[in-house]
Amino acid sequence: MSDAALTMRGPVHGTKDAKKVAIGSGVGAVIETYDFIGFGTAAALYFGHAFFPGASPVAGTLASFATLGVGFAARPLGGIIGGHLGDKVGRKPVLVASLIIMGLATFAIGLLPTYATVGLLAPVLLVTVRIIQGLAFGAEWGGAILMSYEHAPWKEKGRYTGIVQAGFPVGLLLANLVFLVSVHLGGDWAWRVPFLLSAVAFDRFAGPGWLSRQVAGANRLMVTSALVGVAGSFVGHDLAVLVGITGYGALIGAIIGALVVLWGWRMVR
Repeated sequence: MSDAALTMRGPVHGTKDAKKVAIGSGVGAVIETYDFIGFGTAAALYFGHAFFPGASPVAGTLASFATLGVGFAARPLGGIIGGHLGDKVGRKPVLVASLIIMGLATFAIGLLPTYATVGLLAPVLLVTVRIIQGLAFGAEWGGAILMSYEHAPWKEKGRYTGIVQAGFPVGLLLANLVFLVSVHLGGDWAWRVPFLLSAVAFDRFAGPGWLSRQVAGANRLMVTSALVGVAGSFVGHDLAVLVGITGYGALIGAIIGALVVLWGWRMVR
């Protein structure tokens, strides 16, 4: 076996952080799956009426599922981008950045104005945020599996990478359980609350670490303006639209900020 192949396989007995990496990547997979797959439940039950009310119930549901599919279409591109950046700057900063972007995008879905509030802008925003979700999920998924593989012992690489894969059904179950409970809230809150709760997991998982602190600190503007946007929706239409646009502008800035931090990480290595 060539030296290059041996290097790719890593230490024979794995690194000292092999279990920690596998479990951490598995937790990340749970969070990302909750964010990404929970969208499907909302699309089936709520988004047709909230974002496509002009169509028939069947057409509205189909349009909702089309937005669901957009995220899956974006995943391969996210995997390519994440893999390239992972080779350049390291797996960990890319994984953390993808978690941050996914968490913010999911939180933003919970704050989206509906068609009744802003018209055609509502489904446009929904599709835009869904694309961002797909890119983030694609970047995280492949990177998490690969990082676990690189740290695992030679004879146990399947078991260690399987821990990451196990995060998928756990995240799926968690998302459906949350929607099962939130249905009792009624109105738009039945689908908004599960997405807003993503901020809790995002805060717990992405709190430690230099990259997380830098990006999370830069993104307080987005979270604050988005919360004010919710309050504004109860005060007046114009205020809600104004603050909502500010919040989503900050979301785009957050993504750019994450990319800048990744570039800076590479420069100081």
